[in-house]
Amino acid sequence: MSYDYTYSRNTHFTSLVNPPNRPQLDVLMREIVVAGITAVSEGINADDTDTDIIVKFMFTTELSAGEVALLNGVVAAHRGIPTSGEMQVSNSIGETTNTTTTFANKINFTLAPMAKGTYQVVVSCEVRLTTGTTSLASMKYVEARVMLNDVTEAALSAWPFAGWHDFMAAGKFTVNAGDTPNLKLQFRRVGSVADTATIRRARLMVTPVDTEAA
Repeated sequence: MSYDYTYSRNTHFTSLVNPPNRPQLDVLMREIVVAGITAVSEGINADDTDTDIIVKFMFTTELSAGEVALLNGVVAAHRGIPTSGEMQVSNSIGETTNTTTTFANKINFTLAPMAKGTYQVVVSCEVRLTTGTTSLASMKYVEARVMLNDVTEAALSAWPFAGWHDFMAAGKFTVNAGDTPNLKLQFRRVGSVADTATIRRARLMVTPVDTEAA
């Protein structure tokens, strides 16, 4: 037996962006899980009428009063921003310096809402360490790294010399429909206070590997 809960776009979906003024069903599936609704979903469908869109949520068990309230909240807050499985790119070409041992952002890239699937991220940049002394100690270098959602270090490079060094790396990550992950390309110096870390020609590119169309 299926327990169905029906909502009207015109009446209940009060936060939709226009255009497209349309609920995004794949994103709604994620949002009901994030909201804490534990009943097993059988799916969502939408029926277009001449003037409205009727969205029906189907569950294998009846929702509790609390879960109905959560579902009402999901519907009211849903923005309906279309997801995309297209390539997304961020560049920062000019030189940026950092004289501290604290990581500084060269690129801070929050992606647009993404279609569910697996994506490849590719980073490239040039880094160098200019020093205040004529010789290099063993622990003097510039570090560059890529952080995913400020939690996962996706790539790291270290370079101790004043000549430019190409840093390139690639990796994969998986998202749910509507996710907007954040990628940061960061850099710092390690070593003498007289040293300066420099970065230039930085690029972050995210491309789909295996996605479900929004």
